[in-house]
Amino acid sequence: MVLFLWLCTLQYSKWALRFEKFFFILIFFYCSFGIASEKYFPYFVKKQTITEDINYVIFSKYVNDFYSVELIASSTPSMKFYSDLLIANNLPIDLAVIPLLESGNNPNAASNKKALGLWQFIPSTAREWSLKRVDGLDERTDVIKSTISALSYLNFLFNDLKDWNLTLIAYNWGIGSVKKSIKKGLIKNGVINLSYLPKETQKYLINFHHLNYLIRKHSNDILEKYPNEEYLKKIKQPEIKNYLESNGIFNVSEDLLRHINGYDIYNPVHQNREVLVPSQVFANFFDLKKISYSWNKNNKESHCTIKSYLSQRNDSVVKIVRKFKISIDDFNEMNPTVKYIRPGMRLIICK
Repeated sequence: MVLFLWLCTLQYSKWALRFEKFFFILIFFYCSFGIASEKYFPYFVKKQTITEDINYVIFSKYVNDFYSVELIASSTPSMKFYSDLLIANNLPIDLAVIPLLESGNNPNAASNKKALGLWQFIPSTAREWSLKRVDGLDERTDVIKSTISALSYLNFLFNDLKDWNLTLIAYNWGIGSVKKSIKKGLIKNGVINLSYLPKETQKYLINFHHLNYLIRKHSNDILEKYPNEEYLKKIKQPEIKNYLESNGIFNVSEDLLRHINGYDIYNPVHQNREVLVPSQVFANFFDLKKISYSWNKNNKESHCTIKSYLSQRNDSVVKIVRKFKISIDDFNEMNPTVKYIRPGMRLIICK
């Protein structure tokens, strides 16, 4: 960037005698911000490569309203982190929506099938892909480590199946089940026949493509404002305070740091780990006390009919927010003392 600015200034010096002073200002601002003005989601759309290869009309009934443009927007810092790793590993950027699909982008999401984390690893798969329990921490909730393991796992599935839609199906259903289904006619004339899949997997694939469709649809309106810059900075745990202060980033809540990392990063036992901290770009667009999307919060109309809900057996935060079509941030704001869902809890689900 410095070299580019120097060249721009040098070019101006050749023109200086022929142009008015105000034109220099225009040139300077163009040189200063022309390259840096690239937006993240238009860039994301340019990089998308996974085609649908499915009959959307028949299966559009499976589109879940929880997977919305608001969820995408509020997950922008995390998605940028995922997509940078995907590009670095020569994997499709489209896969950055998987944590939204799997866990609502909640690194502590747990399922009744013992899956945990952003990428919803079950214990056996987690062990296979080097996610362990260390110093009391289940690494499935470690955003950095679980993401690296998930990308390795996805790459392994693709190298075996040679198709990204089949890879997504295998991620949800298991590679053995996919291979058996292929023999029974899962693919006909090059198109995946979703009727050969369990309903859960059908919904999974449909909603994966739905999230990527929403990004294409809104990349130049609702999602257009977010720059293609680093929102989350990876540093060593002992460097947190110095990094935040030296970059003028103040009032960062521990809850935010826990959310973007998946665990209490200030615990001394984790001092050798790399952690994620918000950058100045993050501070310009998001609340430093929590991840939220102010546009959605300030503009959505209230259709509140049920104020509270009595939790049931096997309920989880993800299940509840999906059921009532609210965001995880809103749920946490309305229920600040709730850390775990137990049967019989009276939960606020509408203001």
